[in-house]
Amino acid sequence: MNRSALDEIYPEMKAIAQAHLRNWNRDALIDTTVIVHDAYLRLNGSHSLTDMDRAHALRLISRTIRHVLVDKAREARADKRGGGERAVTLPTQLLGEDGRDHLDLLVIEDLITRLSEVDDRLEAVVECRFFGGMTVSETAKAMDISERTVERLWTRVRAYLIVAMQTNA
Repeated sequence: MNRSALDEIYPEMKAIAQAHLRNWNRDALIDTTVIVHDAYLRLNGSHSLTDMDRAHALRLISRTIRHVLVDKAREARADKRGGGERAVTLPTQLLGEDGRDHLDLLVIEDLITRLSEVDDRLEAVVECRFFGGMTVSETAKAMDISERTVERLWTRVRAYLIVAMQTNA
């Protein structure tokens, strides 16, 4: 995927960012433009996008958006920026109906990082499905696995996060 291809996927990046912010706390200090521009700048210099198909590029974009969101959450906490504990509301789609809907993004990031130590596919599923807003079939294509495997991994991720947050509560 070259620069013009990245320009073509820019509207999708914006839609992904808007989907996240629509579900988040209104007092969060990030907006769609900031997320998209930061992700775009990080991806623009990436040589790894050159030969990727759309599904794999979306996976990389999802990972980049995740890192942008986590970086923004860390900035909001930094003492030099007025810091303190600041909760970011995440959509319940990550945890399902029984999950909490007000979770700290940095806690989620820590849990996702721990997931990657168990199976890096679990982390990739979260990046694609949650941070990238990809469907099961898009995720399967991006990860080169079956849709059924994506569904199993997604169920496993949700279960892990629910248990981890209950034990850390």
